[in-house]
Amino acid sequence: VHIACGWDHSMAVSSDGELFTWGSGSNGKLGHGDDENRSVPTRVEALSGTRILQVGGGCEHTAAITVDGELYTWGHGDSGRLGHGSNSTERQPRRVDALVWQRLRVVALAVGDKYNMLLVQSHSDAASVTLQRERDAEDDPDAKFNGRWLRAVPQLQVPDKDSHAIGRAETALVLLVHLER
Repeated sequence: VHIACGWDHSMAVSSDGELFTWGSGSNGKLGHGDDENRSVPTRVEALSGTRILQVGGGCEHTAAITVDGELYTWGHGDSGRLGHGSNSTERQPRRVDALVWQRLRVVALAVGDKYNMLLVQSHSDAASVTLQRERDAEDDPDAKFNGRWLRAVPQLQVPDKDSHAIGRAETALVLLVHLER
C-alpha cells in the first residue's frame, strides 16, 4: 500500500498493486485517457494486470514503478519530464523504454514539479543513481540521453535487500542509501 499526492491530484496503490487516482485530470495526469477531473479514487485501467509498487505526482504529471522495476509516466511532457525523449503529453501510462534498453531496474522514485529522480539498479552487478532533470546538465554532453538529461552517479552501490529512500526539495535533491547487511 502506497499513497502520494501531486499539486492537485492524489494517487494510491492497493495491497494488490492496483493504482487509483483522483483530483484534477488536466494534461491527462490521472492516467484515464482524458483530462476529466475525478472526485473519487478511480482505478487506472491502462495499468490493469500490472502490479504497481510506488507512485509519485508532480505539478502536471505522474510516475509509477512496477514490482518488476519498470517506470511508467504520464501527464504533461514539457521539459522532457516524462522521460520518453519528447515534450509530448501522455494521457495514459507509458513505459519509459530507455531504462529497459539500458537494463536498469527502478528501485525508488521521487517526483518534483517538472522532474523525476530515480534510484536504479543495473541488471549487471554495478548499480547507479539516475537523475532526470531539465536544467544544470546543458554543459555536460555525456549526460544527454534519449533527447533529455539523465545523470548517473556510479559510485553508489545499491544492494538488493537493503533499505533505501530518496527525496526531493525545491532546490535540492537528497538520496539516502542504507548499506548495512
